[in-house]
Amino acid sequence: MDSNRKKSSWRLIQEKCKSATNGYEKCRILLEAILVIQKECGKTAPEMIYPYQKFLEMLHDLGEYDRVAPHLPLYYLVLELNYTESPERLLLAVEKMREQGYTSEALNACCRLVYLLYESPGVKKQLFDDAWYLLEEMHKVHPDVNAKKLLKYLVKKDL
Repeated sequence: MDSNRKKSSWRLIQEKCKSATNGYEKCRILLEAILVIQKECGKTAPEMIYPYQKFLEMLHDLGEYDRVAPHLPLYYLVLELNYTESPERLLLAVEKMREQGYTSEALNACCRLVYLLYESPGVKKQLFDDAWYLLEEMHKVHPDVNAKKLLKYLVKKDL
């Protein structure tokens, strides 16, 4: 019954978004939905992924870049905790952040991803190499102390 209530709540949110007259109103509705889901399911629940993604995409499309950046670390954490078994999605999320111009946030997320891949058994070498390359490239453009330490530490471990 509880899952039916959640599904009906999500349908209500979708209907509200469809009836919204502009992007800002849709963003407000999605933010309200995110807050409700956080309260009901927790900040890192899988139910957070889709509304968060749509909310951030909509803000970005509206040119509200300063409002997107503060939400990216929590959004990535939600992805990381829910997609640990499919790290390819995490790499795609990091690449998308970078392409959209959120370099600092992408760099921090990439550091987390590289370390996660390094510590995970059975990770495809190509995936690790891709994440490593992305981290190196971002570090060249946007030098970061954490990235420098991580790159140095992992080199010492002979990857």
